[in-house]
Amino acid sequence: MLCMVTTDDWLPIGSVVYVGGFEDPVMIVGYLGSDAGGGKVWDCFARRYPSGWSPDESDVMFDRDAIEGVLALGYQDEQFAALVDRLDALASELKGAAGPAGEGEAAR
Repeated sequence: MLCMVTTDDWLPIGSVVYVGGFEDPVMIVGYLGSDAGGGKVWDCFARRYPSGWSPDESDVMFDRDAIEGVLALGYQDEQFAALVDRLDALASELKGAAGPAGEGEAAR
């Protein structure tokens, strides 16, 4: 069942989400990645679900406000809660240095 959410929260690794601009769902595999071309820092990077990593495809990078729906949440525990605190601080630092982000953006 699809749970439609708009969230400013960090979702755990392994979460499967729908991202604006992409037909297939993606699974979050990391945080605060930057694209090679423009150096923009994105909140999350992911791979298509269910296929995962493929040498023919690149990461899907997106900001949290581009998430249009959550299919599954990854595992959460106290270590993830501690990581969220660090991600908030690091995101502010990196995104402040990289300039303003566009709302609801995603990239391949």
